Amino acid sequence: DESRRCIVSSQLTPPQGTAGFCAPDPESGELRCWRCDVCCSPTGPTVHDLGRELGALLRHVASNRDRLGSCGRAQIVETLHGAASMGSGLSKEGWHRLLDEAASEGYLEARCMRGLSFAVYALTPAGRERAEADCAQPFVLDL
Repeated sequence: DESRRCIVSSQLTPPQGTAGFCAPDPESGELRCWRCDVCCSPTGPTVHDLGRELGALLRHVASNRDRLGSCGRAQIVETLHGAASMGSGLSKEGWHRLLDEAASEGYLEARCMRGLSFAVYALTPAGRERAEADCAQPFVLDL
């Protein structure tokens, strides 16, 4: 959804053409760096519906949080990537990308906990609602 794309940063928006940074295109309003394969592709990035995988991720975080008290990034990805029942074929990098986007969309929040050297993830109210809902709801993501 192009209307929801934005740059989130504490830094000033870089000028168009700055290497390594996407900036709003003055003509189309789209975010592009005009240097990478995604920005220069006429069709844009390949997108996948990962609604089923998002549901599994959120349910996993909910169950581990209740059972273990914490759920770290590596543990989430390792477990879901290795789950034979998922059958999604999503790579570890894909699971990391999905985890990041779930946090960005407000389904998860990262928390720092005393005594741990890593962040743990917890469901937000929106994440709990999505985890309990029908997982057929689409969640489109570029990979």
